[in-house]
Amino acid sequence: EEIQIQLDPIIEMFSLKKILHLRPAEVEPAAKSRVLYAIEAVKEPVMAIFDRPENDFNENDRYYLFNILHKLSENRNCAFIIYTKSRSLIEKWADEIIVLQDGLITQQVDKDTFLLSRK
Repeated sequence: EEIQIQLDPIIEMFSLKKILHLRPAEVEPAAKSRVLYAIEAVKEPVMAIFDRPENDFNENDRYYLFNILHKLSENRNCAFIIYTKSRSLIEKWADEIIVLQDGLITQQVDKDTFLLSRK
C-alpha cells in the first residue's frame, strides 16, 4: 500500500492510468516512452540524462513531457541533462546550455546568452 501511495501521483502525472490494464503489445510507443520516464521519476534521481527525448513524441506529448520534467526539476530539485537539437525546446525549457563538439565542451552559457549568440 505504501508503494501504491508513491506510485499514484506518478501514474497520474504521466497519464498512465488508462494503460495499466493493457499488455505491452497493446500500448502505443509514446505511452511506452512515458512509462520509461515515469520509472525514472519513481527513482527520485538527483540527476537524469535523456538523449533526444522529443523523438518519441508528437508535439502535444512533447510539450506535456517537458512540462512534467520541468515540474519534477523544481519540486524534487532534480537536474535533467537533455541532449537535443531542437531550438524550440531549448527556447522553452532550457536553463543552461552546454554545447559539445567532437565530445568536448565548447560553450557553457545561460539560455538567453546562447540564443542571442545564435541569431
